Amino acid sequence: MPARTKPFYLIIILLILAGIGCGGNNFVINPGGSSAKENPSFSQDIQKIFDNRGCTTAGCHDIGSHLLGLVLTPDSSYLKLVNVTSSENTAKKLVMPSDTAQSYLIDKVSGTQSTGDRMPLGQPPLTSIEIQNIKNWISKGALNN
Repeated sequence: MPARTKPFYLIIILLILAGIGCGGNNFVINPGGSSAKENPSFSQDIQKIFDNRGCTTAGCHDIGSHLLGLVLTPDSSYLKLVNVTSSENTAKKLVMPSDTAQSYLIDKVSGTQSTGDRMPLGQPPLTSIEIQNIKNWISKGALNN
């Protein structure tokens, strides 16, 4: 094989490996459009981020894995997030309604967490629009809508 084709194959292999994360599935990176919503809905916007980004797949935050007890499946995620103290940073709630600065979920998806890894683990970081939608949802009271 000519030396100049080796980098091409290396890039292909790296792209394949980058696509393998929790469960090894490919996920939609920006399901919410080109701009953040002022009043995102938990079920229509926030839960879709968890689902589309692989958070709810086998080995991550699904019923079978129970990573730190945080199950993000549609039937559990709201109760597991809102007003629940973070096990990694007990000074913060995972989601503190109306207070993004005290919501550890924002730290985890922004990469500013005090311990552990940025989420979603093994996947590309959330887009600025996805993070802003989560912030807007929290700022508007983190409603279960």
